[in-house]
Amino acid sequence: MTTPISEKMNVKSFIAALALLLAFWAPDPAKGQSSLDEKPDSTPERTLQLVLVSVPIQNESNATLRCLSRDSSNAQWRQDLPSIPTKIGRGGLADYGEMSEWGAKTPRGEFDLGFLFGVESEPPEGVALAYRQTTVSDFWIDEADAPNYNQWVSGSEPKESHERLILGDYRYDLVVPINYNVNPTTPRKGSAIFFHLWKDESTATGGCVAISRDNMLAVLRWLDPKKSPRMRIDLESAR
Repeated sequence: MTTPISEKMNVKSFIAALALLLAFWAPDPAKGQSSLDEKPDSTPERTLQLVLVSVPIQNESNATLRCLSRDSSNAQWRQDLPSIPTKIGRGGLADYGEMSEWGAKTPRGEFDLGFLFGVESEPPEGVALAYRQTTVSDFWIDEADAPNYNQWVSGSEPKESHERLILGDYRYDLVVPINYNVNPTTPRKGSAIFFHLWKDESTATGGCVAISRDNMLAVLRWLDPKKSPRMRIDLESAR
């Protein structure tokens, strides 16, 4: 039997309306995405050590650091050291799209860890990370439009805005760069995100991750560059 044209049009109209309704209610994959979604940072198989920094509330500076390891890419993670009180940026935690040069926020994501640098001529005993001693001629560029933005430079004091790698206190006595905003480096998305010594247990950082000296020594002696260690910074609720 032939269907009248008017009925065909009604069926088409109904299907179109239904499709529009479903599109309206369907979740948008772009909404609610974090930096972990926008810039995927899933732990690679080669990584057998993970420094996990868990933040209970996004806009606060208190966190907990845990040192996790696994025997292979298919093995379960285990915690090797006691949980460590930690301070992050005074602006709290930020997704990649919310990061800025002077936002005082710590980036959310997973990142490779760099070499160790500090003020002494040699690294602490028992530390296997590559080490570089800092001098008064070492700086980190934080001027977003500079060609060497978010890089270590040495020599005479730069004309560009920069941070000294020897401070007037002990916070940079031991530092591991967190490889955030590198390869490629995006202007104004943040620079000099370090894992360093805290000033004290109540003082937040400018966007870095900081712990006490004793805890730092324990973590540094635990880190094994052969196990491709990384740091993951995320909300506690994401665990």
